[in-house]
Amino acid sequence: TGSMYRPKEFEELVPVLRKHNILVIADEIYSLTAFDGQPSPSLARWYPEGTIVSNGLSKGFSAGGYRLGIMAIPQPLAQLVPVMTSLVSETFSCVSSPVQQAAVVAFSDHPEVNQYLKTCSQIHRACGEYLFARFQSMGLNGAPPQGAFYLFPDFEGYKDKLAAIGITTSSQLCHHLLNEIKVATLPGSDFYMPNDFLAIRVATVDYEGSEVLAAAQQGASLDNNFVEQYCPNLKNGCDRIHEFIQSLR
Repeated sequence: TGSMYRPKEFEELVPVLRKHNILVIADEIYSLTAFDGQPSPSLARWYPEGTIVSNGLSKGFSAGGYRLGIMAIPQPLAQLVPVMTSLVSETFSCVSSPVQQAAVVAFSDHPEVNQYLKTCSQIHRACGEYLFARFQSMGLNGAPPQGAFYLFPDFEGYKDKLAAIGITTSSQLCHHLLNEIKVATLPGSDFYMPNDFLAIRVATVDYEGSEVLAAAQQGASLDNNFVEQYCPNLKNGCDRIHEFIQSLR
Protein backbone atom coordinates (compact mmCIF):
# COMPACT_ATOMS: atom_id res chain seq x y z
CA THR A 1 0.00 0.00 0.00
CA GLY A 2 2.97 2.33 0.50
CA SER A 3 1.92 2.90 4.12
CA MET A 4 4.37 2.76 7.03
CA TYR A 5 4.01 1.69 10.64
CA ARG A 6 4.31 4.56 13.10
CA PRO A 7 6.52 4.21 16.20
CA LYS A 8 3.41 4.51 18.41
CA GLU A 9 1.89 1.47 16.70
CA PHE A 10 4.99 -0.59 17.45
CA GLU A 11 5.02 0.63 21.07
CA GLU A 12 1.43 -0.54 21.51
CA LEU A 13 2.05 -3.85 19.76
CA VAL A 14 5.18 -4.94 21.64
CA PRO A 15 3.52 -5.65 25.04
CA VAL A 16 1.18 -8.09 23.29
CA LEU A 17 4.08 -9.78 21.51
CA ARG A 18 6.03 -10.13 24.76
CA LYS A 19 3.01 -11.39 26.70
CA HIS A 20 2.50 -14.24 24.26
CA ASN A 21 6.21 -14.78 23.47
CA ILE A 22 5.60 -14.32 19.75
CA LEU A 23 8.42 -14.73 17.25
CA VAL A 24 8.17 -12.11 14.49
CA ILE A 25 9.75 -12.22 11.06
CA ALA A 26 9.70 -8.58 9.96
CA ASP A 27 10.17 -8.25 6.21
CA GLU A 28 11.66 -4.76 5.84
CA ILE A 29 12.54 -5.05 2.16
CA TYR A 30 11.30 -1.49 1.49
CA SER A 31 12.89 0.14 4.54
CA LEU A 32 15.26 2.31 2.47
CA THR A 33 12.54 3.66 0.18
CA ALA A 34 10.75 5.90 2.69
CA PHE A 35 9.91 9.23 1.10
CA ASP A 36 11.35 11.26 3.99
CA GLY A 37 14.80 9.88 3.20
CA GLN A 38 15.15 8.08 6.52
CA PRO A 39 15.01 4.30 7.07
CA SER A 40 11.52 3.31 8.13
CA PRO A 41 11.05 2.33 11.81
CA SER A 42 11.98 -1.26 12.59
CA LEU A 43 10.10 -3.45 15.05
CA ALA A 44 13.51 -4.74 16.18
CA ARG A 45 14.11 -1.40 17.89
CA TRP A 46 11.28 -2.07 20.35
CA TYR A 47 11.29 -5.89 20.36
CA PRO A 48 14.90 -6.92 19.63
CA GLU A 49 14.81 -10.26 21.41
CA GLY A 50 11.93 -11.61 19.34
CA THR A 51 12.32 -10.03 15.92
CA ILE A 52 14.06 -11.54 12.91
CA VAL A 53 14.54 -8.86 10.26
CA SER A 54 14.68 -9.79 6.58
CA ASN A 55 15.79 -7.39 3.89
CA GLY A 56 17.43 -7.43 0.49
CA LEU A 57 19.18 -5.69 -2.33
CA SER A 58 16.80 -5.51 -5.29
CA LYS A 59 13.91 -3.55 -3.77
CA GLY A 60 15.58 -1.69 -0.93
CA PHE A 61 18.24 -0.32 -3.28
CA SER A 62 15.93 0.06 -6.30
CA ALA A 63 18.14 -2.43 -8.12
CA GLY A 64 15.76 -4.77 -9.89
CA GLY A 65 17.31 -8.14 -10.72
CA TYR A 66 20.01 -8.00 -8.04
CA ARG A 67 18.57 -10.84 -6.02
CA LEU A 68 20.25 -11.05 -2.64
CA GLY A 69 18.40 -11.43 0.62
CA ILE A 70 19.67 -11.02 4.16
CA MET A 71 18.28 -12.00 7.54
CA ALA A 72 19.31 -10.50 10.88
CA ILE A 73 18.78 -12.95 13.75
CA PRO A 74 19.20 -11.62 17.32
CA GLN A 75 21.50 -13.36 19.79
CA PRO A 76 18.64 -14.78 21.90
CA LEU A 77 17.52 -16.66 18.78
CA ALA A 78 20.99 -17.82 17.72
CA GLN A 79 19.85 -21.44 17.84
CA LEU A 80 17.85 -20.74 14.68
CA VAL A 81 20.96 -19.94 12.61
CA PRO A 82 21.94 -23.57 11.81
CA VAL A 83 18.29 -24.39 11.09
CA MET A 84 17.97 -21.46 8.70
CA THR A 85 21.32 -22.34 7.12
CA SER A 86 20.10 -25.86 6.39
CA LEU A 87 16.86 -24.53 4.95
CA VAL A 88 18.64 -22.05 2.70
CA SER A 89 21.16 -24.64 1.50
CA GLU A 90 18.28 -26.76 0.21
CA THR A 91 16.78 -23.79 -1.64
CA PHE A 92 19.76 -22.35 -3.51
CA SER A 93 23.51 -22.92 -3.60
CA CYS A 94 25.04 -19.47 -3.94
CA VAL A 95 24.33 -15.87 -4.86
CA SER A 96 25.96 -15.05 -8.20
CA SER A 97 29.36 -13.35 -8.03
CA PRO A 98 28.30 -10.09 -9.77
CA VAL A 99 25.46 -9.65 -7.28
CA GLN A 100 27.83 -10.31 -4.38
CA GLN A 101 30.18 -7.63 -5.70
CA ALA A 102 27.29 -5.18 -6.04
CA ALA A 103 26.14 -5.96 -2.50
CA VAL A 104 29.57 -5.14 -1.06
CA VAL A 105 29.28 -1.64 -2.52
CA ALA A 106 25.58 -1.24 -1.71
CA PHE A 107 26.03 -2.03 1.98
CA SER A 108 29.20 0.05 2.35
CA ASP A 109 27.41 3.27 3.40
CA HIS A 110 29.23 5.08 0.59
CA PRO A 111 28.13 8.71 -0.03
CA GLU A 112 27.47 7.99 -3.71
CA VAL A 113 25.25 5.05 -2.82
CA ASN A 114 23.40 7.12 -0.23
CA GLN A 115 22.77 9.86 -2.79
CA TYR A 116 21.49 7.26 -5.25
CA LEU A 117 19.06 5.95 -2.63
CA LYS A 118 17.86 9.48 -1.90
CA THR A 119 17.28 10.22 -5.58
CA CYS A 120 15.40 6.95 -6.11
CA SER A 121 13.15 7.67 -3.13
CA GLN A 122 12.40 11.12 -4.53
CA ILE A 123 11.43 9.54 -7.86
CA HIS A 124 9.23 6.97 -6.11
CA ARG A 125 7.61 9.79 -4.16
CA ALA A 126 6.88 11.87 -7.26
CA CYS A 127 5.30 8.90 -9.04
CA GLY A 128 3.38 7.72 -5.98
CA GLU A 129 1.96 11.14 -5.21
CA TYR A 130 1.03 11.66 -8.87
CA LEU A 131 -0.92 8.40 -9.00
CA PHE A 132 -2.53 9.03 -5.62
CA ALA A 133 -3.78 12.45 -6.73
CA ARG A 134 -5.10 11.03 -9.99
CA PHE A 135 -6.91 8.19 -8.20
CA GLN A 136 -8.41 10.61 -5.68
CA SER A 137 -9.74 12.76 -8.52
CA MET A 138 -11.46 9.67 -9.95
CA GLY A 139 -13.23 8.93 -6.67
CA LEU A 140 -11.02 5.98 -5.72
CA ASN A 141 -10.17 5.47 -2.06
CA GLY A 142 -6.78 4.55 -0.65
CA ALA A 143 -3.99 5.55 1.70
CA PRO A 144 -1.43 8.13 0.55
CA PRO A 145 1.94 6.43 -0.07
CA GLN A 146 4.76 7.08 2.39
CA GLY A 147 7.36 4.82 0.81
CA ALA A 148 8.06 1.98 -1.64
CA PHE A 149 6.44 2.00 -5.07
CA TYR A 150 2.90 0.70 -4.67
CA LEU A 151 -0.61 2.00 -4.05
CA PHE A 152 -3.78 0.16 -3.06
CA PRO A 153 -6.78 2.09 -4.42
CA ASP A 154 -10.27 0.65 -4.22
CA PHE A 155 -13.38 0.99 -6.37
CA GLU A 156 -15.86 0.52 -3.52
CA GLY A 157 -17.59 3.76 -4.49
CA TYR A 158 -18.45 2.17 -7.84
CA LYS A 159 -19.50 -1.22 -6.49
CA ASP A 160 -23.08 -1.11 -7.80
CA LYS A 161 -22.08 0.16 -11.24
CA LEU A 162 -19.39 -2.50 -11.53
CA ALA A 163 -21.83 -5.21 -10.45
CA ALA A 164 -24.10 -4.12 -13.30
CA ILE A 165 -21.43 -5.21 -15.78
CA GLY A 166 -20.68 -8.44 -13.95
CA ILE A 167 -17.72 -7.32 -11.82
CA THR A 168 -18.14 -8.34 -8.17
CA THR A 169 -14.62 -9.38 -7.14
CA SER A 170 -11.22 -7.70 -7.28
CA SER A 171 -9.95 -10.50 -9.51
CA GLN A 172 -12.73 -9.86 -12.03
CA LEU A 173 -11.94 -6.15 -11.87
CA CYS A 174 -8.26 -6.72 -12.64
CA HIS A 175 -9.07 -9.06 -15.52
CA HIS A 176 -11.41 -6.45 -16.96
CA LEU A 177 -8.84 -3.67 -16.65
CA LEU A 178 -6.24 -5.83 -18.36
CA ASN A 179 -8.40 -7.23 -21.14
CA GLU A 180 -10.47 -4.14 -21.92
CA ILE A 181 -8.16 -1.17 -21.33
CA LYS A 182 -4.73 -2.88 -21.20
CA VAL A 183 -3.84 -1.77 -17.66
CA ALA A 184 -2.14 -4.46 -15.57
CA THR A 185 -2.81 -4.54 -11.82
CA LEU A 186 -3.13 -7.16 -9.08
CA PRO A 187 -6.33 -7.94 -7.17
CA GLY A 188 -6.73 -7.09 -3.51
CA SER A 189 -7.60 -10.74 -2.87
CA ASP A 190 -3.95 -11.59 -3.59
CA PHE A 191 -3.12 -9.55 -0.48
CA TYR A 192 -5.53 -11.21 1.96
CA MET A 193 -8.45 -8.86 1.34
CA PRO A 194 -11.99 -10.28 0.95
CA ASN A 195 -12.80 -11.28 -2.62
CA ASP A 196 -15.65 -8.79 -2.85
CA PHE A 197 -13.55 -5.84 -1.67
CA LEU A 198 -12.81 -4.09 -4.96
CA ALA A 199 -9.21 -3.02 -4.35
CA ILE A 200 -6.28 -3.29 -6.72
CA ARG A 201 -2.54 -3.11 -6.17
CA VAL A 202 -0.79 -0.67 -8.50
CA ALA A 203 2.97 -0.38 -9.03
CA THR A 204 4.52 3.00 -9.83
CA VAL A 205 7.69 1.83 -11.59
CA ASP A 206 6.53 1.40 -15.19
CA TYR A 207 9.20 3.55 -16.89
CA GLU A 208 12.72 3.45 -18.32
CA GLY A 209 14.73 3.58 -15.11
CA SER A 210 18.03 4.79 -16.55
CA GLU A 211 16.32 7.66 -18.38
CA VAL A 212 14.30 8.73 -15.35
CA LEU A 213 17.31 8.51 -13.03
CA ALA A 214 19.49 10.54 -15.40
CA ALA A 215 16.89 13.30 -15.65
CA ALA A 216 16.53 13.46 -11.87
CA GLN A 217 20.30 13.53 -11.36
CA GLN A 218 20.58 16.39 -13.86
CA GLY A 219 18.27 18.52 -11.74
CA ALA A 220 14.86 18.05 -13.31
CA SER A 221 12.04 19.18 -11.03
CA LEU A 222 10.28 16.06 -9.74
CA ASP A 223 6.73 17.28 -10.18
CA ASN A 224 3.67 16.13 -12.13
CA ASN A 225 5.15 17.40 -15.39
CA PHE A 226 8.23 15.24 -14.76
CA VAL A 227 6.07 12.16 -14.25
CA GLU A 228 4.03 12.80 -17.39
CA GLN A 229 7.15 13.45 -19.48
CA TYR A 230 9.42 10.66 -18.26
CA CYS A 231 6.84 8.14 -17.03
CA PRO A 232 4.16 8.33 -19.76
CA ASN A 233 2.83 4.86 -19.03
CA LEU A 234 1.68 6.06 -15.61
CA LYS A 235 -0.25 8.95 -17.15
CA ASN A 236 -1.69 6.76 -19.90
CA GLY A 237 -2.76 4.12 -17.38
CA CYS A 238 -4.52 6.74 -15.26
CA ASP A 239 -6.21 8.21 -18.33
CA ARG A 240 -7.52 4.79 -19.32
CA ILE A 241 -8.83 4.03 -15.83
CA HIS A 242 -10.51 7.44 -15.75
CA GLU A 243 -12.19 6.79 -19.10
CA PHE A 244 -13.33 3.37 -17.86
CA ILE A 245 -14.90 4.90 -14.74
CA GLN A 246 -16.58 7.57 -16.85
CA SER A 247 -18.11 4.83 -19.01
CA LEU A 248 -19.87 3.19 -16.05
CA ARG A 249 -23.59 3.80 -15.95
